[in-house]
Amino acid sequence: MNLDIFLACVGIFFWELYGNFVGGGSLVTQIFLQNIIGFEIKHAIALDNAAVLGSEIWLLFMLLRKEKIEVWMWYMVGVASFGALFWANLLNVLPTAYVKIIFTLAVFGLNTQDVDYHIEKWFIPNQKTLILLSFATFFVATYNAFLSVWDFIIGLLVLTSLFHFQYHRALFVLSFCFVFARAVGTFEYFRLELINVDFYVPMFFTALLSGIIAGYFVHKIHSDILNKILKYLSIFLAWYLVFEVFF
Repeated sequence: MNLDIFLACVGIFFWELYGNFVGGGSLVTQIFLQNIIGFEIKHAIALDNAAVLGSEIWLLFMLLRKEKIEVWMWYMVGVASFGALFWANLLNVLPTAYVKIIFTLAVFGLNTQDVDYHIEKWFIPNQKTLILLSFATFFVATYNAFLSVWDFIIGLLVLTSLFHFQYHRALFVLSFCFVFARAVGTFEYFRLELINVDFYVPMFFTALLSGIIAGYFVHKIHSDILNKILKYLSIFLAWYLVFEVFF
């Protein structure tokens, strides 16, 4: 058990450190939890999602040094929190076999996407864009609570490509919404008994440490090499899941 906890902490530390820059860290954390330690997929998703809260709290704190909270963001927080609450419960009731199939299809689908975050535009909040952003936020938050893999990548892609956010602004808005939504989801995961507390506490503080480090470097680093590494690992996980589900 102690070795398993250590491996889980190693996985979440390094890949949340990566994920705080470009997203996608949960993919490798899921490899550690599902394929190395042997967690059932629902429990692995819930544990990862809940522990990442530690990383996002500190990352948000660091981003607040240069970013400003605006009133419209609180609407996004409400939408994201509702989405997390709803889909955390769906994860609990949906048969495990279906979750595995959806998880596998999501990983395969995301592997076909090339993500470019280096888009420098401006988001203009008005009634139309905020309504559309609410729908997008609900989608990202529900996806996060249900599958967790590459949720930040999807969120950053949506905000930068469709809503013309600058990269660091998009990162801040996602972090701000996810801190609250993930807290709601974590409460539900615990209530539904999907989380192993022995794993959760050390993983939470390990993720917090990765958030501290990432928060210091977040305005200084972009890494295309790590994106390629994650691409290969995601392909491996997708094929492994296909073999497990269908054979």
